[in-house]
Amino acid sequence: MIPYFLLLLIPLSLQEWLKSSNKTLCIRKNRCLTGENIALPAFLFLFSAMLILRDKSLGRDLTNYNYIFNIWGNATLSSVFSQYSECLFKFYCWFIYNYISSNYQVFISLTALITVVPIAFVYNQDKTHGYVKASIFVNMSTFIMLFSGIRQGLAISVGALAYYFVSKSKFFRYAICVIIASLLHHTGFMTLFFLPLCKIKFKKKDLIWIIASFSVVFVFRKNIFNVLVNILGSSDERYSATAESTGAFGSLILFSLFTVLCFVIVDESRADDETLMLRNILVFATIFQTFASVNTLAMRMNYYFIILIPITIGKCLNCMEREKEEIARLSETIMSIFFTALFMYSIYESYITGISTLDTVPYITFWKE
Repeated sequence: MIPYFLLLLIPLSLQEWLKSSNKTLCIRKNRCLTGENIALPAFLFLFSAMLILRDKSLGRDLTNYNYIFNIWGNATLSSVFSQYSECLFKFYCWFIYNYISSNYQVFISLTALITVVPIAFVYNQDKTHGYVKASIFVNMSTFIMLFSGIRQGLAISVGALAYYFVSKSKFFRYAICVIIASLLHHTGFMTLFFLPLCKIKFKKKDLIWIIASFSVVFVFRKNIFNVLVNILGSSDERYSATAESTGAFGSLILFSLFTVLCFVIVDESRADDETLMLRNILVFATIFQTFASVNTLAMRMNYYFIILIPITIGKCLNCMEREKEEIARLSETIMSIFFTALFMYSIYESYITGISTLDTVPYITFWKE
């Protein structure tokens, strides 16, 4: 339980200490951190350490991945590529097993490093509003998933790079990332949506149409999702799932509030193309989240966009309307307090009850024995 608490408390303490003392922390000669930008790098460093140092018993899916790692590690190279589906992940297991180490704990730690570096790279492009980003990040479904889901964790990491490259108009590199993500996990094709979301220009005047579209999708979400499943199911049987309730309305309400906030406070004359793209991604994630209440598959497909929501909030806070600065600052303070309290309460409750999402509480290091 304590490591999860420190994940937020240490960055917050560093931020407040540097702010109050007016000091800087220099990592290298020309790279110094202040109270305004230290929280996010500190959080990402601690998060990386927790992923890398976790034990193979932490996370519900890691036992199954141990089996997968050994199966494909002992397979022939021809059998690895005998089927197109997720062949890159199979090759990844085969390569690590045969050329680096057959030790599963080494595989977990190395994969954690490979997963978290691209995500940290994308997040560190803008270190402002770092603590509120961190407090939102730990409350997103992707946070816990990264402790348990190795295969999709890698795909999401590549997806973050896909977003970065398309936002910088580096379309060839973006295409490579889409291919890699799709070959790592069967939901990786969702990164294709970054391209149209980069081109669409939603404005405040479009909010009414967005709300109307959201309402229509919400009402007919089961029908729409089952049609999508049938289309995708023709190429991959794992998509052939039936509609069922998954209780994802809490996230849907949260994303909806984020969307309204980002449309209300942003001065569109000050917003750059990347900010508008991120806001588009938030709109898409909110609308797609309606399907998560139908089937958990939709949540998995939405992970590629959910991982970017904290960045979106930070970017929108950077270009708020002058007359709404007080509202924006108050919103940031409220979000920081609320999401910190929510995270710590959920961790504490999981520790006391012994019931946690994907069996990730308490935290266990690999040297526990």
